Amino acid sequence: LYQKKKSKSLDILKQLRELFFAVFNNNLTKKSGTVWIYPEFPSRNSTIYKISRRLKFNLATQPFPNTELGIHFHDATINSPLEQNHPFPIINKEIYDISKIKIDEVHLEIFGYNTIVNPLTHTGSCVVKSNENALHDGQIIRCPIQQTEKNKIYQIIIDNQEQELFVDYRICVMKSDIVIAYKKYKTRELRFTNDTCAASILDIKFIPEIIQNYIVSFTKKMQSDFCEIDVLKDNNTGKWYIIDLNKTPYGPPASLSKSDKKKAVEILSNGFSKNFMN
Repeated sequence: LYQKKKSKSLDILKQLRELFFAVFNNNLTKKSGTVWIYPEFPSRNSTIYKISRRLKFNLATQPFPNTELGIHFHDATINSPLEQNHPFPIINKEIYDISKIKIDEVHLEIFGYNTIVNPLTHTGSCVVKSNENALHDGQIIRCPIQQTEKNKIYQIIIDNQEQELFVDYRICVMKSDIVIAYKKYKTRELRFTNDTCAASILDIKFIPEIIQNYIVSFTKKMQSDFCEIDVLKDNNTGKWYIIDLNKTPYGPPASLSKSDKKKAVEILSNGFSKNFMN
């Protein structure tokens, strides 16, 4: 029921923790007290775990009689179709491929432009990174090159520098609702990693309405019900680029202040309740 890399003792502790939480909140009989989650159980750092604690529902690896919602929680770039059949709706049931190539293909269809270049003929610099999700191994290289690497993609360099730092936007989308956005700052050394030196909650109105519509269309085309996407804005062209999609997000960002983390979890929980539990 849990990731194979986790120890059996940790599995048991997680089960006990959920049992105590369920008994304390009367979740085994309360309407919508349990939400089925499969095949992996999220860690405490995941967004959905924090939402579950805020809304006081249990995450259960087996459905209960009072279970009215499920979540397909599979932390993999490409996963097999969900074979479980249940009478309740299942979040992210249809999203199977979040590879960089897939994201770029859908981005081109929705936005009308994309990021991938042919490094054999491209002149100038580009970013090379793994096609797999969440490896954060981007590097800048000079093109053209003699030979491409297997399972790598080559993308334009997006100028997202703001003074001495680089800016990423992390945006949470639930169904057709952009629930929250963060502005994340990175040093040059952290530019292509998942680490930040500072972060803040962004006013969603900062994102142009047409880009918001593109973002929602993009997540729908990817068949995602609940995800967080990484977005960059190019200083030279003003174009916005979705470069990553995470269907098992972790957050809020660690660099947020304590008060903003609390505020973010409240916003996320309200969005989850509005979109999936009413």
